Amino acid sequence: MKKKSIVVVLMVAALTFAGCQTKETMSEGYPLSTGEPSVELEATSAPIPESTSTPIPESTATPIPELTATPIPELTATPIPELTATPIPELNATPIPETTVTSIPEATATPKPTATPKPTATPKPTATPKPTATPKPTATPKPTATPRPTATPKPTATPTPLPEIEETSVELLEYKVVDGEVTVTRVDQNVTAVKIPKEIEGYPVTSIGKNAFEYCYELTRVELPEGMTTIGAYAFQQCKKLSNVKLPESIESIGEYAFYCCEKLSNIKLPESIESIGEFAFCDCFQLETINLPDTLTRIENGTFNDCPLTYTKLPTSLLYIGDSAFGGEYTSFIIPDGVTYIGDYAFSWSMELTEIEIPDSVTHIGACAFADCPNLRNVKMSNNITYIGEMAFGNTPYLWLRTEDYIANDVLYAVYSDGTQSSYTVPDNIRSIAGSAFDGCKFTDIIIPDTVEEIGAYAFYRCKNLKSITIPNSVTEIKEGTFQDCEKLTSVKLPDGITSIGDGAFYQCFKLKSIVIPKNVKSIGESAFLNCWKLDYVELPDGLETIGSSAFQYCLALEDIEIPAGLKDIGGCVFDFCPSLSKLIVKAGSYAEQRVKEEGYEDYLVYK
Repeated sequence: MKKKSIVVVLMVAALTFAGCQTKETMSEGYPLSTGEPSVELEATSAPIPESTSTPIPESTATPIPELTATPIPELTATPIPELTATPIPELNATPIPETTVTSIPEATATPKPTATPKPTATPKPTATPKPTATPKPTATPKPTATPRPTATPKPTATPTPLPEIEETSVELLEYKVVDGEVTVTRVDQNVTAVKIPKEIEGYPVTSIGKNAFEYCYELTRVELPEGMTTIGAYAFQQCKKLSNVKLPESIESIGEYAFYCCEKLSNIKLPESIESIGEFAFCDCFQLETINLPDTLTRIENGTFNDCPLTYTKLPTSLLYIGDSAFGGEYTSFIIPDGVTYIGDYAFSWSMELTEIEIPDSVTHIGACAFADCPNLRNVKMSNNITYIGEMAFGNTPYLWLRTEDYIANDVLYAVYSDGTQSSYTVPDNIRSIAGSAFDGCKFTDIIIPDTVEEIGAYAFYRCKNLKSITIPNSVTEIKEGTFQDCEKLTSVKLPDGITSIGDGAFYQCFKLKSIVIPKNVKSIGESAFLNCWKLDYVELPDGLETIGSSAFQYCLALEDIEIPAGLKDIGGCVFDFCPSLSKLIVKAGSYAEQRVKEEGYEDYLVYK
């Protein structure tokens, strides 16, 4: 391309040069315009020299030298030398000398490994026993034919002898002398072991005062002197490292909460002289697995051994009374001695390993939830003289589900047998009372109650998930707590005019209940009475109603309007919360109901009558 361009330029230059030469010659030799006749001239033009272009030298490419591949030398494998196994020398067995058999002493049981402590339970306040209905003389019970269980005592482990404790210096003790007797009232908080002297200032030491050793967190051992008769309330509570206590044969009483929450206490022998042990005295002693109870003891008070992992306890034949929440251990069986008349609320509840129980004929009262939540309790031999069984006495136990017949005593229906195939059940005509939890978990769709029934216990129809309708006879005056709780398919209930109160949670989670007419004599509706009755769209309240408990109609999703009586004296909080269909609360102007409706934030729903 470059070469052609140069040639063209040279040619244009030559032509331009030649034209200039011709014009110059004409203007020099001849006039351009003379007026004479033009003479024809022969034009001579200088020859245009040939343009000589400089040849562009051809580029000479430097040849790329050929690559010579260096040959890869062959790899010569070095032979692996053979391994020569070193012979293992023969072992010469050393002869085992003959052992001389020494006479075997009496077997000592190895103590059971320490149980993982349960969460600390807040002691249950003393429950006032419910009034016992006067029974009719007829007693035709059908007890489950279960042989009397024989409890095998757990062999007592021989404890390792502990070194002697030096007598505690009087300087570490605070005390008082009254009527010639010494009461220890306080001790140095940093002591680790204490041996109380038999005498101080020449006077006998007879008692440990209230709170004397409480919160001595480093205390591990205590030895009390002969002649001492009393350990006061809260005396050693929260001594969390206290593991060993030696009591004298003279001790007569141990006060309430005396050893409460002594988490390491595993060894204490109660002398035969003991006459009383106070409420919650050994509660939350998480390592106390066995204990002897002397025959002088007549009462086990509320919470005495609550949350102790007791595996064996022989109850004294002198025992008459077992209080609320008295036990709660890891028993597999338990013998209640003849003579016991009263078993309190929650007395044996949450005994996780309890499989069978025999209740002697001397027992007349079994409290609410007395054996509830014992997940392995299958066999119960019941007393023939029961006059009262509280609600949920055997709740959440296999015993309720494995029965093969109803349990009736003294005209009281205590437990109903249901194999799941029957759709209807008729309460026998002679029944005066339906006990709490009697129908717990039954699958009946219809239950017929005769007019002879005067009382229906709390939670009587709890979890009857197939029950659709029921009529309560005129003889019944109260719908108690949780009576129809979790009856998920219940659509209608007819309540008699004799009803005066509806208890807490009475119809809780009756999801399909559509309407309810509260009888004219009802004065109170309990807390959460109709909570989660999703289909409830009609409620009629009587003029004489005085109290509506908190959350009574909460989550009644279909409820659109309700008239609140003018005479109402108390309305709890959140009564109509989460009722999305509610648009009218009909009240009388100036009434208490109007005031409370406004206070609860329902002012937009007010309609005056």
